Amino acid sequence: MVRSVFSVLCAFSMLSVSLAQYQMMMNVFLEGYSPLDNRIVFDNIGAAKLGCDKEYDCGGITREPNGDFTLRKGSGGMVKKSNVGEVSWVKSGPQMAMGQSNYQQQQQQQQQQQRQQPMQTQNQQLDEEASALDMLPDLASLVSSLK
Repeated sequence: MVRSVFSVLCAFSMLSVSLAQYQMMMNVFLEGYSPLDNRIVFDNIGAAKLGCDKEYDCGGITREPNGDFTLRKGSGGMVKKSNVGEVSWVKSGPQMAMGQSNYQQQQQQQQQQQRQQPMQTQNQQLDEEASALDMLPDLASLVSSLK
């Protein structure tokens, strides 16, 4: 136990990335893997942090007893007590909210594009019909000239 805490603290102190937006918590874990319930393993906290920052549903990082760093959902920063000495870094503040709002924004943009596609197709059809109707007087005069 002391050795694993020491190794985590050493890894933590050697980081070249900032963990300012994460709160380190001892003997807890975040439930659920991110992204989309897939277990992705990192060798160190720095790489895991970069991975977590890219995933909209990542609520933090948990260092498992075997030394693996995994991305976790941890809905709303909720943690559970660990009986095996896990350590977690929980996203805090605006970073967590920003990740969720970015995802929501992407979802809204996709939905808007999907709604616009049928409207664009319908507008194209109406334009084609209008062009055909505009040609009717020309056709009528052409037919009368042929008589």
